[in-house]
Amino acid sequence: MIFIANQFLIMVESIFCSANGSPKAKKIFGIVTFVQLFLLLGFRAHSVGTDTSNYIFLFGLLKNGFNVDQFEILNVILMKMIAWLPNSQTVLLCVYAFLTLGLFYAYFYLESEDPCLSIALFSGFMYYYLCFNIMRQALAMGFVSVAVAMLRRNKKSKFWLFVFLAIGFHTSAAVIIPIWVIEKIRVRYSWNLYFFFVMASFSMIAFGRRIVELLLTFFPTYRVYINTGYADEGNVLNPIMYLAILTIVTIIWNSTLKNSCDNIYLIMLGVGTVLYFVSTQVEIVNRIVYYYTISVMIVLPNLLKRIPQIRNRVPLSVGAHLVVFVYSCLLISRGAHGVVPYAFFWME
Repeated sequence: MIFIANQFLIMVESIFCSANGSPKAKKIFGIVTFVQLFLLLGFRAHSVGTDTSNYIFLFGLLKNGFNVDQFEILNVILMKMIAWLPNSQTVLLCVYAFLTLGLFYAYFYLESEDPCLSIALFSGFMYYYLCFNIMRQALAMGFVSVAVAMLRRNKKSKFWLFVFLAIGFHTSAAVIIPIWVIEKIRVRYSWNLYFFFVMASFSMIAFGRRIVELLLTFFPTYRVYINTGYADEGNVLNPIMYLAILTIVTIIWNSTLKNSCDNIYLIMLGVGTVLYFVSTQVEIVNRIVYYYTISVMIVLPNLLKRIPQIRNRVPLSVGAHLVVFVYSCLLISRGAHGVVPYAFFWME
């Protein structure tokens, strides 16, 4: 119930913020929602989040001098620093929450023409709930989001800095490197590219598993997953939803003023959609999907903001908020990422 109330508040706050439109309102909205999201994420009980208790256990081993091979180097360094502090287990969750949210908020305020809607999408469209479970990867995704913002500004050295920081927290972040190649060879989004993504998505239903098995020959460390439950078939609802979103934003993009930042985010969304269809055959692939679908939190608000007629823009913006709210309620009802039942750490 607390997450539904939180998302409802963010939806209402976002609509009012967007209607106001002043820079001051956007700043106040950012501060208020950051505090809301941080309190729930940072001060949660160890039972909240599918993998939280495992993180706490491994952190305890690291704190007591044991080697923990599961953690990348930057995780080990950060956790060893936190281990010296009092109430270190709670501090651990708070530090990861603060860094992850801070990076995503930087991404929104750097890139979004409507950061209020971007934050509402973040809090309701799975990404926030991921932070309760896959902490390391969520932090890596935060670094990747800022890296892409730097790449779009042609700040390639900063792009690589943030990418290497992301890899230092979760090696899966290396999957974002092809976006640098795409930007370097100046691939441009078009209707032809959209139809390519659609055809590729549907072909993945038939060939996705074979492609994953082929790619894993180059990454033997991860080949163990192909014989576990992580390699089961995933759900088809999210892939269909993202294909629908890609179609909608392509239609809006084609009928509004185009912006240079649209290109990289539309391509990322297309790649993410194709990967989502791969995950229908091999579920673990949906972990990679998130690095690309984070683009939806920028491209959708930007395109909606550019619709010239208010009578068209406002209903679509409110409709987007309502869809996100309903989707968030469905996630909570399914207990996504182990976020319910919720409790603060002092209630354990």
